[in-house]
Amino acid sequence: MDKDSILNVIENNKSKYLYELKKFISYPSYEGNQEGITRCAEYLEREFCSLGFNVQFFFEDYPILFAQRIVDPKNKTLLIYGHYDVKPPGDESMWLFKPFEAEINNGKIYGRGSADNKGQILAYLKAFEAVKSINDIEKLNLKFIIDSQEESGSKHFYSVINKDKELFKADMVVLSDGKIYTSRPLIGNGIRGKLEIIIEITGEEIDLHPGQYGNIARCALNDTIFFINKLYQLLNIELLHSDSEISPDKIANNEEGILKRKLDDEELIEKLSKPCIIISSINSYDHKCAMIPSKAVARIDMRLIENQDPIKLLEQIKHMCPSNITISNFKYMFPSKSLKTDYSEKVKTILKDEIRKICKSSAIDLPYLGISLPLSVFSDELKIPYVIIPFAQFDAKNHQPNENLDVIKFFNAISLIAILLSKLNDS
Repeated sequence: MDKDSILNVIENNKSKYLYELKKFISYPSYEGNQEGITRCAEYLEREFCSLGFNVQFFFEDYPILFAQRIVDPKNKTLLIYGHYDVKPPGDESMWLFKPFEAEINNGKIYGRGSADNKGQILAYLKAFEAVKSINDIEKLNLKFIIDSQEESGSKHFYSVINKDKELFKADMVVLSDGKIYTSRPLIGNGIRGKLEIIIEITGEEIDLHPGQYGNIARCALNDTIFFINKLYQLLNIELLHSDSEISPDKIANNEEGILKRKLDDEELIEKLSKPCIIISSINSYDHKCAMIPSKAVARIDMRLIENQDPIKLLEQIKHMCPSNITISNFKYMFPSKSLKTDYSEKVKTILKDEIRKICKSSAIDLPYLGISLPLSVFSDELKIPYVIIPFAQFDAKNHQPNENLDVIKFFNAISLIAILLSKLNDS
């Protein structure tokens, strides 16, 4: 299939693709907005049907879309994953533009879901449309599964897949989610695992005066800090400290500044290949004067790597504290294993070659990406290798006010995916 012809089609249809993206973003498809979810699902159904896909939905309230186009069951099948649900917009006064009006400003399209994940999943549809307009894809089978609750833990995704594994069978999964860290594109084949805990520790039954009871009474906050220190030891992580070379006037006030200040590509790979502990919050009651607090609560997020099973780790955490520390409440959320998979060298070669040509930069091959996705259903249940190709730029502000997607990144994504589909079809 002629590569130049495909790229010419994409060049001539950029205005149309942007119009479609604006329409896609305009549907407020966040959990709790049933009308927005329904209208967005109907929009996707129309798009897929117009391109010759058979479409079906699973789970009525938050419909998971499955679309397939099988040219020959004996041929290779590519499965593409994405999600059309988005985070709620939050305080709209914090936005430069209305979160669902998809305004374009300074080369970026602003709107909730622009980067996470509507712009990235729509790129696959438009890429297929471009290739099909030149010469139909006659050898490669295509399947899409588009989640409706990824932002709230993919509550029904696993059960849908497990009910009919044969339906979702494929030779490889390709997906685009998350964002790049520098100007260089990324290719990933793994994500770090996750375990989040909320722990409440009780010292004494009442708050006490530190002058009268210091060194006598138990301090709940001190015990919480001791617990966190034990957690670092359990995961064999060094406690991070401030970089003494960074003066206060160089403290970054945005993501770009942080990345430029601290990381080159090798350091990025090294840091994202290690586990980490993030103390999201730690507090006791807000006293008007100094007191020994009787209770303290900490919320702790752990990102895990290979051989760190979150369920086994959970049991270790529950039993690691000495008996004289009283854990009065313990909750855990979102346990998921780290995942790594091997995808074909042929696909890796195509991606790296075309990224270099289209994006004018070589790709970073990253072992773990900093995203949370239901990938275990592909690697563990369906035994399908996957590759992750994020297209959103580093300042896309996923989950924040003013989420945006660089328009050039959107067009580059369409071009790269179109060439990938064309080459997989011809091989």
